[in-house]
Amino acid sequence: MKQMQCLLCGKEANLKTSAVKGYQEPDLYGIYHCPHCNTSFSMPRVDTTAIYHLIYEIKGYDLYWKYAKEIKSQNRPIDYLANAGQSYTCLISSLTDVIKPPKDADIMEVGCGLGYTTYALRKAGYANAIGIDIAPDAIENAIKEFGDFYVCADVYTWEDKNAKLYDVIFMTDVIEHIEHPEESIKKLISLLKVGGTLIMTTPNKSFFPDSVIWNTDSPPVHCWWFSEDSFRYLAQKLNVKVSFFDFTKYFKKHPQESVNIKNLIFPSDNFVFDKEKRVIKIPKSTYKITKHSIFPQWVKKWSFYKRMAPLIYPMLSKNFITSNKRTQTLCVLLKKEV
Repeated sequence: MKQMQCLLCGKEANLKTSAVKGYQEPDLYGIYHCPHCNTSFSMPRVDTTAIYHLIYEIKGYDLYWKYAKEIKSQNRPIDYLANAGQSYTCLISSLTDVIKPPKDADIMEVGCGLGYTTYALRKAGYANAIGIDIAPDAIENAIKEFGDFYVCADVYTWEDKNAKLYDVIFMTDVIEHIEHPEESIKKLISLLKVGGTLIMTTPNKSFFPDSVIWNTDSPPVHCWWFSEDSFRYLAQKLNVKVSFFDFTKYFKKHPQESVNIKNLIFPSDNFVFDKEKRVIKIPKSTYKITKHSIFPQWVKKWSFYKRMAPLIYPMLSKNFITSNKRTQTLCVLLKKEV
């Protein structure tokens, strides 16, 4: 078995496959898994600038554009966003129900993209919320649509003049894109006041069994697939307190999700762009939950089908796993205590 040093913890990581399709034809990537910190990562590491430009040109990640378009028409944008998906639900709940910062708290969104999340927080009364992003086109669009509270900057240069300034910093599905997550998180922690909290959401590797090699976005856009153990390792190394969002209350109001892992054993996504940068498929902002019905089609017409299916699937097939306390989304809270 081919091995290399884990890019996160430095111990031995095992090559699981060398044939995962990237975003652009004919690129193939290797996926390594570290059993010590339960982290997977892709190789080789490449410059992703051109890929991101292509994605934005075709308005890929469709839901992000949908949210940006619809949020200004909402009476309470923060409620709209809290119901938009698990990443936003746990982010908003962590902020309003767990951390509970005052309305004048200094809050920063890192990787704000189209800007709608920072906008929702400001509309909810968090008047000092700002967003930063390294993409000038994204910042220009966010300012145009939502107001002048966005900055084009990266955390490395921003930290020089803003150390210990923020009560809360958050990143929604960003950390899996960053080549050097430990360095970035260390910079973000230095931007926090003592007692401040960094909130991050990311796809959750530990929700799936070890047989699933890579069920997150294709490399090189996603170059990491993290677990709770990944962040426990980072928290200990960076001397911060770590906790994870509990989805139990979420599923009291939302149907549980059953995921069929049978077809996830080996990644089989198509390329997004061909050699000439022409679009083969539009990248989606969420990975679909694979559901293979074990019932005849006429049963699906029954009104209780959607309510009962998540409970019945796991009982009738070992191929299904069901969300409860943990889901496909991992929400990490890192608190700076000293």
